[in-house]
Amino acid sequence: MKDKNYTEAKVQGGKKIVGSVNVVGDKVATVHLLIASLISPERTTIINPHLCGDVLTVLNWMTSNNIAEISTGNGILEINPLQKPFFDLSEISKIRASVCLITPLALRSGKVILEKIGGCNFAERKIDLHLRLAEAFGIRIEQDKNKFYAVRERVPDRVVFNCATVYGPSVGVTCHSLLASMLFDGEVILYNVAKECAPSLLVDYIRLATNRLVETDGDTIKLPRCGSIIYKSVEINPPSDVTVAFTFISAAIATRGSVFINGLVNLPPSILDTLKDMNVSWEFVQSGMFVSAKKQDKASWFCGM
Repeated sequence: MKDKNYTEAKVQGGKKIVGSVNVVGDKVATVHLLIASLISPERTTIINPHLCGDVLTVLNWMTSNNIAEISTGNGILEINPLQKPFFDLSEISKIRASVCLITPLALRSGKVILEKIGGCNFAERKIDLHLRLAEAFGIRIEQDKNKFYAVRERVPDRVVFNCATVYGPSVGVTCHSLLASMLFDGEVILYNVAKECAPSLLVDYIRLATNRLVETDGDTIKLPRCGSIIYKSVEINPPSDVTVAFTFISAAIATRGSVFINGLVNLPPSILDTLKDMNVSWEFVQSGMFVSAKKQDKASWFCGM
């Protein structure tokens, strides 16, 4: 006897995937851009955002708590922050990136109370590196059961921080550090930084949305001291989400078909090497990537084959 709540899905193969697709922006980058939009007092416009569950949760939290005015449509997400002095983070506590608000909020308001805050599970204490980062920015962290109190205790002249865990550079800590620098006018030196899409895009965001100089050199990011931080409205377009793109690539491979992915201009070398090992042809052409599981006349494909 079948469960009444059980939903069946019938998958019938036999057809090749041939065509073109548009891929949304990177998920992790979109989430961190939303957090950045709350730090800047000016408007942030995100082109082609990834409206995944985490992003929708943050957007609902913003609107329901009157934190920002949100407008969406035609692949554009616009955030106009209302600059509330304090945020209740409990509604977004399941989102790992929410931990990145600890230092910026404490730098802005002087004291923040956090409950069930997100983080990563790569260390013995889930958010230990994030808490040490806050302390480096002059924030004293106190813990009482499930609550954390972040209090701005001092303003250091400079912050030098290692963004790596025992497993390697941390995307979350690198992003947290960059977001904190948007409210800290002293010198910031970050080493062993993550180079994934989210922190790389935050570097671009800071350059566009503030007057802060951001210098990158290998695994080091340096932000020299500035007199005062000036903010401005920004429009930014996250790169295509590699996970979503590879879903379409995998479907093309499985059906021995072909796909053109609009907007995908790069993939990690490890993925490209894998495609080569699988005898899958690929080429970055025009404004995207063409992938074919067999030899095919790309010219005829672009003509609507």
